[in-house]
Parts: sequence; structure tokens; C-alpha cells
Amino acid sequence: MPTTDMTIEDNVLLRLYAGHSALFAFTTSENITRYLEKLLNTIPGVIQSDVSLIETTTPSDQIIVSKFIGNINLKQGKFNLDDFEQLCASLEKKDIQVYPVRTADVFYGIIALKVSDSEKFQIFDPVVNTFAISVSIILENKFQKNMLEESNKILSQHKQHLSDIVQAQTISLNKANKEIQSRLDKTVEAVALITEQRDPYTAGHQFRVATLAETMAQRLGLSPEQTHEVYLGALIHDIGKIQVPAEILISPIKLTKLEFEFIKTHPEAGYKIAQSVPFNKTISDILLHHHERLDGSGYPHGLTDKEILFTTKIVSVADVFEAMSSHRPYRPKRSLEETLDELTSGAGKRYDLSVVECCIYLITKEGFKLPVQPYFNMT
Repeated sequence: MPTTDMTIEDNVLLRLYAGHSALFAFTTSENITRYLEKLLNTIPGVIQSDVSLIETTTPSDQIIVSKFIGNINLKQGKFNLDDFEQLCASLEKKDIQVYPVRTADVFYGIIALKVSDSEKFQIFDPVVNTFAISVSIILENKFQKNMLEESNKILSQHKQHLSDIVQAQTISLNKANKEIQSRLDKTVEAVALITEQRDPYTAGHQFRVATLAETMAQRLGLSPEQTHEVYLGALIHDIGKIQVPAEILISPIKLTKLEFEFIKTHPEAGYKIAQSVPFNKTISDILLHHHERLDGSGYPHGLTDKEILFTTKIVSVADVFEAMSSHRPYRPKRSLEETLDELTSGAGKRYDLSVVECCIYLITKEGFKLPVQPYFNMT
């Protein structure tokens, strides 16, 4: 039967291998140093052990302080195998065994042992070397983890910095856009005022159309941006009339066919005037096509239903309602019933059905009233 008797060396080796397994529970250089020195001092032939390790947070530009050797300058992390071999050669006659704790890139320290009996110690040399390799792995993993955490920290700081810049730029851009929009609004109002001052009989017409069109756009579910565009477009929809002779605009008698043809040029004239201002498609289309009709009977291009923007259809209905509800030099204003009859009879034919229904609901159910007072103060 095999003997179960074990030598002292066997027991030591078993204890060392068990201790090696426990080594990976430690994560700091200080704890590893205390644990290893205590364990290595139990090896037969070892007088004293010295484990000198650097901190993994800053592996370069450090000095290892060894009880046996003194200070070892790592040369800013450039301590290499040649340097280590020279160190070992200098210790050869001092009975000191030295094991490097290093990877291919970083030198983390040394394990030094004062040995009284080199022959007795030889059996344990591979185990100590294994300890050195394992400590290298532990410290390298910790170093890489620290590097990763530091990189993540720097990236987070950069991300926050960029976020702050973007936020500041966004605030600045929004402020600039509001200023531009405010200036554009005032420009539109000024142009509308100039247009209406040429025709006292229709003063306020564009503003009343704009107010009704804006209210309908809101009720029809348009976005705030689209609703405001409808308002601005309606506010200057007759800007082209500035090129129509004043005597035609204020004529107290029914216009001749030739005069009416002259009136019909105002959408294209207004569109051309607006090209000098950076209006978007919604506003420009309102200026050009607010007299178009679903059945193609409108002007200037005779467009039909699907060719006309929905925002322009809103202004068209508001324009018809206001025009019929207001006094003109050549006719008195129409009654509310007559005006609503015109919209109802033209719904789905000349005017968009949903827009007409919205307009009639606002007038008859919600009591919408066209504004009477001047719509802005230029002082």
C-alpha cells in the first residue's frame, strides 16, 4: 500500500500552493506585501523575506524601497530585464534570491529572500517564482482597471463639457432665433401697415383675416410654428396691392373687367416682393395662392384641391369671410347669413370642407368676433 507519510518539504509545498490560491483575494500592494512576507518566511532555508511593490495607480516614475537592497529607481517605468539581471549579479554573493514582479510593459517590484541554505531552498524556487508571476497578473489587472476608470472619468468630463457647450450654444441659438423671429414679425407688421394705409376702406382687413386664420389653424390642430406662419402669411396676404393704383382700390363703383384683371395681379406681385425677405414656403404660398379655389376657378394659376397647401386653404376661407363681412366702397357689407351661405355652398367645391366647418363653428358656436381696433402700435 502506498505510504501516507509526508516530508516537511511536502507539507510546506502544500501550504504554499494553498496560500497561492488565497493570494488572488488581495487587491492592494500593501495587503499583498504583508501576506506574502508572512507566507514566504515559513519556507525552510529562508531567513527573511522582502516584498517591495509599487502602487498600481502610478506605476511609472517610482522608487522601490527594499530592506535588503536599498532604493531601486524604476527610471520612469523603464526598468528592464537587463537592469534586473545587473541587480541580481550584484546580489549573487549575498545569498539573496530576487524575483521580478513585472509584465512586458511595467515593472511592479521585486520579491527578495535572504537564504541560509541554497540547496534546501531550491525545491521551493519554482513556487516563489509562481508567486511573482501571479502578483504581476494581479497588479497588472488592477493597473488596467485603474487606467480604464481614469479614461472613463476623462471621457465623462469631456462629455459633460461638450454637453455644456451644446446647451450654451442651443440657448444662444434659441435666443438668436427668437430675436430674428421678433424682427421678422415687426417687419411683416410694418409692411402690412404700409399696404393698408393706401386703402382706408380696407384698413385692418389683413389683420382681421390673420386673426381668424390663426384661430382656425389652432383649432384644426396645426403646430404652434405652422399656426404662426399662417398668421404672418395672412397678415401680408394682400401686400401685392401696393402695386395696384389707389384709384382702383378705392373705386366707389363696381370694377370693370380690365380693372379686376389688374386687381388679380396682386398675388404674384406680392410673391415677388416677398422674395427679398427670407420667408418660408408656407408664407410665400399664402401670398401667391390665397385666391386659388379647389375647383380650379381661382387665380393666378388655376390650381385645384391637391395642389393647394392646407395652410393656404385656411387663409382663403378667412379672407372670404372677412371680405364679405366688411364694407367696401362699391357695396355694403353682407349679412352674417349671406356670408355663411357663401361658405356653405362652396364647401368641398371652392373651399376646403374641414376649414369651412371650422370657420362656421367658431362664428356660430364659440362666438368668434373679428377684431375692430387697430392691430398694432407703430409708436
